[in-house]
Amino acid sequence: MKDHKSNDKILRQKAEMTLKETSNLKLKKEQVKLSDAEVFELQQELEVHKIQLELAKRQNEDLNYTLFHANHSVMLLIDPKTGEIKDANLAASNFYGWSKDELCHKNIADINTLSKAEVKLELKKATKEERTHFNFKHKLANLEIRDVEVYSSTVQFGNTTLLYSIVHDITERKITEEKLIESEKKYRNIYESVIDVYYEATLEGIILEVSPSVEILLEGEHTREGLIGSSLLGFYSSASDRDSFIKELTKKGSVTDYEFTFKIANGSEIYIAVSSTLKYDKNGNPEKITGILRNITERKKAEIILKQSNKKWEAIIASSPYGIGIMSLDGKLLLASNKL
Repeated sequence: MKDHKSNDKILRQKAEMTLKETSNLKLKKEQVKLSDAEVFELQQELEVHKIQLELAKRQNEDLNYTLFHANHSVMLLIDPKTGEIKDANLAASNFYGWSKDELCHKNIADINTLSKAEVKLELKKATKEERTHFNFKHKLANLEIRDVEVYSSTVQFGNTTLLYSIVHDITERKITEEKLIESEKKYRNIYESVIDVYYEATLEGIILEVSPSVEILLEGEHTREGLIGSSLLGFYSSASDRDSFIKELTKKGSVTDYEFTFKIANGSEIYIAVSSTLKYDKNGNPEKITGILRNITERKKAEIILKQSNKKWEAIIASSPYGIGIMSLDGKLLLASNKL
């Protein structure tokens, strides 16, 4: 297109110069003393330039037609002052559901869901090239609303400036993005509100990721942000617990409700049950550990109390001077005194 414009400019300048010279020759023919043959030759050259200029113009028109009307992208030519649609290609007609003639009798404000004042403001921005990329909602002939991404720039047609707009339908992309955002929000809420602690760590014990609930687990002694990048090793009450856990995990690939104790504030301990999985890289090498930590301290305390209570009653029953026995519902003898 650049070559056409260059040729067009050169031919136009040459033709104008020739026209001027010829005009001068007609007026001052006697002064320059050119023969009729020379004047005729110059006039013929002018006619040739006119034909070349017309051909170049038609080539430009053919090229513009290919770039605009035969393009598969939705394209509109809009008057930036009024918002009137001056031209639309076949792709635009197919997308919006109106014929080219119907589109060319519409204003862009008839299609854009923004108010007329807002549309006018956006047209002004596009004309001044303050923005070239826009996201709008456009109304189709069937009243369906579609999300569109519009790229606009100004083009000159003689003395007229128009907005050349390329419209992309991004409705499906927007729906996917919104679903993704909603999904992320949903799982983020679960992630942040769950009492159990999700964690990711290297085999060496460096914390890669941990859920906010870790702050509750550690009774506010540490923050999530402060723990990421630090080591888990200092939390184990016994180094052998960590060694046994890694050995079991490496052997089986995963563990469920593996129990040990953690040291927290003031040197106190809590009972932990961990369910973890060993993750591998693309080469099959162990990469990291992911899992869930659960505080089972209250359960363990209850178990200890129950165990102590059982031992107490076992001692009382065993030493009773009477024959006492406790049986299960299926008739199995669970506990008996020495006299039974």
